[in-house]
Amino acid sequence: MRYATAERTGICGAIGLLGVLILSSCGTKPDLPELGQVTGVVTLDDQPLAGANVTFIPTNSRPCVGATDAEGRYTLYFNSETTGAPLGTHSVQISKMGEDGDTTELIPASYNSNTKLSAAVVAGDNHHDFKLKSQPSP
Repeated sequence: MRYATAERTGICGAIGLLGVLILSSCGTKPDLPELGQVTGVVTLDDQPLAGANVTFIPTNSRPCVGATDAEGRYTLYFNSETTGAPLGTHSVQISKMGEDGDTTELIPASYNSNTKLSAAVVAGDNHHDFKLKSQPSP
């Protein structure tokens, strides 16, 4: 009888350990692509552009977004927990909406909906500054 009880305890312990391993893997992060860290400064007419959204759009992954601070500095985020952008060439859009829910775009379309901006992201640290003009050249 003792042998059966010890065997049952061992089996129950193994099943319990397997359950813990399965449950602990449920919260793991999905595999991320290789990311480069991206920071920079955005200016408009040689002045820091605060409150703008900077979006890097790769050809083979999700867009990465950052917001500029009072000095025009931004850091890109791949998702809410992870900084960086996938390696490769990105189309770049920079936009800023009006105050208090105003949806008027304040930046010329050549920097957002009709962007001509691009940037390459490589492994490691990347610094991309964007010097925008209110009246971009054609």
